[in-house]
Amino acid sequence: MIELRKGQREVAAYRGGMLAVPAVPGAGKTTVLAYLASQLIEEGCVGQGNILIVTYMTSSVANFKARIAGFLEGRGLPKTKGYEVRTLHSLAINILKERPDRIFLPEELQVIDELDRERIIKSFTLAWIDTHFAVWKGLIKTPETGGGYE
Repeated sequence: MIELRKGQREVAAYRGGMLAVPAVPGAGKTTVLAYLASQLIEEGCVGQGNILIVTYMTSSVANFKARIAGFLEGRGLPKTKGYEVRTLHSLAINILKERPDRIFLPEELQVIDELDRERIIKSFTLAWIDTHFAVWKGLIKTPETGGGYE
């Protein structure tokens, strides 16, 4: 199907439990892990579950899904069955939402987007400045005060 290098062949032959593949950018991690996932699915290793691939970058999720789908299609298998690709952050949020009581979080846990985050930070910052104006003014370096944080 594809030509794998020595280190990649070792990863593709792996049949243990969890697997982490550290390597430099461009080393072929996505390709070899997508290939391995498609092999495991074809071999029936997932049973009723799914292979979980966790990545740090949101952009990697779509890339992984496309690669796995391509390998599965090449094997004559459904392109969307037997695997799940998530970012580390989305996996963590999912875990927290399943059992928020375990770490004393409210059940209505919400993830805020960047705009809401900026609005909240600005609101708290302005409230702090309003309450601590003299301290804030002392931290600001101006030609008149010569002060500032150093």
